[in-house]
Formats: sequence, C-alpha cells, structure tokens
Amino acid sequence: MWVSAAVCFTNSSLRIHLPAHDQNGVYTIDELVEMLQQPARDERRRITATDSREIKGALERVGIRRSDAEYKVGPYLLERKSFDTGPTWADYLARHSELPELARVRIYLRERGSDASIRASVENAARREAAVLRRFRHPGVVQLKQYDPSGHSAGPALIFDYHPQTLRLDEYLVQYGDKLDILGRMALVRQLAETMRSAHSGRIHHRALAARSVHVIPRNRGRKGQTIGEEAAWLAPRLQISDWQIATQRSGSGPSQGMTRFAPTALSAIHLSEGSDPYLAPELTATNPDPIALDVYGLGVLTYLLATSRPPRREPGRTAGAPGGGGGPETQRDRGRALGGH
Repeated sequence: MWVSAAVCFTNSSLRIHLPAHDQNGVYTIDELVEMLQQPARDERRRITATDSREIKGALERVGIRRSDAEYKVGPYLLERKSFDTGPTWADYLARHSELPELARVRIYLRERGSDASIRASVENAARREAAVLRRFRHPGVVQLKQYDPSGHSAGPALIFDYHPQTLRLDEYLVQYGDKLDILGRMALVRQLAETMRSAHSGRIHHRALAARSVHVIPRNRGRKGQTIGEEAAWLAPRLQISDWQIATQRSGSGPSQGMTRFAPTALSAIHLSEGSDPYLAPELTATNPDPIALDVYGLGVLTYLLATSRPPRREPGRTAGAPGGGGGPETQRDRGRALGGH
C-alpha cells in the first residue's frame, strides 16, 4: 500500500487553468467526492476497516495529525471531541487557557455544504444567533460571551457561558421526571413561558422551540440563599433556551418599524437538528408564518412533554399538520426530512 499527495481546491468559484500534464492529482471538492464514491476496481484496492485503522496509525506514527489550531478558539482550548452536534454545527466543551473558566463553543461548519448558498446560510445562521443573543439578555436564555466570525478554520464560532452539569430537557426528564410533582412541572413551564413573553416583548421570536433547545441547570442555592442538596437542586432547576439560529427579530421604531431583521433564508432551517422535528409547527415551512404562533405551538408541545414526561410523536398514517387524536403533536418528516426541502 502506498500514499501519494493530492491537491483539493475547496473554493467552488475558483477556475483552474493548468496544463493537462499538471492536473494529475488536482481536484475540486465535487471531483474528489465523485472519485471517492466510485467502487473499487478490484478487491485488492478496497479499503477495509482494518486497513483504515492501520493507515490512521501509520499517519500518527510519522507525526501527521490534525493541527492543534483546530482545537483553539481565541483563548479557549477545545476538547478533542464535540459533545453535541447538529447538521451544520458542533458544540465543544472548552477551557480558558489562563483562567479557571469553562465555556461551550459552537462552531458553525461551512464545509458541510459545498454549495455557495448553503455556505452563506451557515454564516448567516451564526450571525443571526449572535445578533439575537447580544440584544436579548435574560436569565432564561443561554448567555453569549463572544462571537468570532473568523474564530475557527471550519467557520464562525460562538462562545457561551456553560455549567458542566447542564442537561437537555429530554435528558433531564429521563433522569428526574419520576421525582417531579405536577407543581414542579408547571413551575418549569412557567419559566419557559416567562422567557418567551420577555422575548416577544422585545420583538424576538425563537420559532423552533424543542426539548434539545432547552438547557436544564441545577440551582446552587435555595430561595433564601441557603445551600441545598443535589436532589433539591435538580428538582427546582433553572431553564435556559438555546439554539436561536433561525430566530427573527423585528425593529420597533422608525421607518423600518415591523421589518424583520436577520430573517432566515429558505435554507436556514437545515440548521435544526433532526430530533427537533416533532416539536415544530407545521407552518414553519410556509411562506411568512406567524412567528408568535410558531412559538406558542412550541411552548404547547414542551408543556405536553413536561406534564407527561412523554415526548411528542407522530401517529402512523397521519400526515404532518393533519387533525387527529392523542399521542402528541406529529413530526414534520413527511414534509421533507430536512426542513426547507433539503
């Protein structure tokens, strides 16, 4: 087995003018993908799982590995493996290089879409999330520390405050749902409702509320400031709403009053995780849907989840948006596995 060098140009707008004899081993992304997808010409050329592991080990032994710069954003050093991912982003636990400080770093991955419009949509999603969170500071919302549009070679980076014990709402209910009474459950609903009321008063709309976009953080202190036990801290937690990448915010005064700023493009819904589908209103993919109605729908589905500890599901035989009986709101997958037709 041998390894040879190749050059791949990632900019799809670049025009390559080289003599024919110099084009050997030079590829665009599309050409490289096409080549890699071709079946092996014979079994001797097929890369097996064992071959793949041996190649990886050989490269590491000669010192060929990912650059340490891939695991750094500003003063923060990233863990080698992300702890949460979406279609176009990845979240990493990060530590400040000089301070005893943890952070969650979300990197938007431009390379996940070679199409120029999708790459632009990825950058717009990062810019939109940062713009919304800079404007909307609230205890019930994740706290943005910094936005760096060129913070990582893969794409823009957002740096958030982070509690190391943070759980997603669905994870929280699996662990602690059987210990919550109805009053405790409704207290959590109230937290979400008050946060969204505050957002709407500032003309900000999330549009894609889902269990995975709600972070649950244990309280450090009781109501009067006294120290409380671990179980009590989890039974009266703080909730923070995350994932504002397809949010809208409207200006409130002047000649542009009522106009949507940073309005999502038709492609922006690809940034939502697949697990969000059952929580999303059918109207999300409609032309100019009412953003308040979308948030009310999402809050209603989260209330169902909190009241019952059962995630929403789609009943067999029902199409998205069709009326029907219990079982919770249905998924959007029949309208397209990825929202926006992608």
